[in-house]
Amino acid sequence: MTTGTDLAGALHWVTAARQRWAQVLDALSDDAMTLGELWIEADRDPLVAQLKLLPAGFDDLDRLRFIVGDDRDRLLATVESQLWDLIIGIVVEEDLVKVVDRFDLLGLDVVDGVSFSKGCYPGQEIVARTRYLGTVKRTLHRLRLSTPAAPGDPILADPDQSVGTVLRIAAAPEGGFVALAVLDVEAASGALRTATGTVSDVCAIHPPPAV
Repeated sequence: MTTGTDLAGALHWVTAARQRWAQVLDALSDDAMTLGELWIEADRDPLVAQLKLLPAGFDDLDRLRFIVGDDRDRLLATVESQLWDLIIGIVVEEDLVKVVDRFDLLGLDVVDGVSFSKGCYPGQEIVARTRYLGTVKRTLHRLRLSTPAAPGDPILADPDQSVGTVLRIAAAPEGGFVALAVLDVEAASGALRTATGTVSDVCAIHPPPAV
């Protein structure tokens, strides 16, 4: 699976990730996984690391096992949905939208995810002004990371200048990680990195219109 949207590769990635996720959940609920083994899996795959966000976190393994066993199907469906969002390049969840403050940076205006002809919302004036009078300086990109990252982590350009923010990330079957991030348009073609690794294969999801 590359940072492109090849359908066969995407299906393989989603299927493999779902199977791996199911194995982790089943091992947890069957008391076949220790806390140390769970931490190892979480370090390998940011999707598994999301289990830390459940009410039990990694602090109460017995309660985590109960939650996982009781909510297995929903957790699997959530992971599958997140992978397809990564592949297609869609970010709509409220918590991710809050990371970047403005929906136009996520390309929701490009895919008709918001109406400019009706209704009101916080930030409407600056978004409309950008749409009709200016240019969008940051847009949604898909990229490859050499090491894990977490939503909210910065994408850096030398010298330690933050030029973007990671929104979503998952382990790629061939190694490394694929992520969605909001990046400065001008910086996207340059040398980028995270705090712990390299960034490559940067691809704009919704390129800004030519001016």
